[in-house]
Amino acid sequence: MAEGPRITPTGYAVLGLLSFGRELSGYDLKKWADASLRFFYWSPAVSQIYGELKKLSTAGLVAEREVPVDDLRNKRVYTLTDA
Repeated sequence: MAEGPRITPTGYAVLGLLSFGRELSGYDLKKWADASLRFFYWSPAVSQIYGELKKLSTAGLVAEREVPVDDLRNKRVYTLTDA
């Protein structure tokens, strides 16, 4: 039996938040987690969210792209892949 990537509970929480179909930044994911997950599950720290996003992206479960915020800055947004 082929094994997929090992996903932590925080990783599943991030995937669940991304399942609504919107492109979200790590900051957006933290705000959503604070507003919704905290009633059922501890709200992960920002560093945990970004760490999980990196792992999920490497595993091919999340796609990322940079979008301009203003003339000087870009932000990275994430969506689920079809994997």
